Amino acid sequence: MQIAGSDGCKKRTSEIIRNLEYLITQTVLLERGLRQIKEQFLIQLHAEQKEEKDKPSSIENRIRITEWNDIPQGKRFLTAKELGLYWGISHATIHNQVSTGTFPIRHKKIGRTLQFDMKEILEYLDTSAPFWERDKQKTTK
Repeated sequence: MQIAGSDGCKKRTSEIIRNLEYLITQTVLLERGLRQIKEQFLIQLHAEQKEEKDKPSSIENRIRITEWNDIPQGKRFLTAKELGLYWGISHATIHNQVSTGTFPIRHKKIGRTLQFDMKEILEYLDTSAPFWERDKQKTTK
């Protein structure tokens, strides 16, 4: 005895099974692809971190030499904003380091602005020593 429509049911069931098998296959392929993307991302991230770690972090290496040519002839002092522009650091960073006493170049306060003497800037770039170390060397000589 056969139930009416059982052939249709079997066809529908086999169609559902094929669709499920297809979805499972696609899911497995997607998981593999995501795993590969994750691995590539981690490799790239590791390489970038290593590159960043190996990169020198001193101020001299961040100086934009070409922009030094933009300084008008005979200009004696630079503001924190101008110095930050040429060195590639924020003027706020310069202000913060000056206030904590860690900025390596002697400054003068003229009005409300910090001014940096070109002579001091060039001396620092030549020696890579902060002004307090340069002062010690001058007194010991």
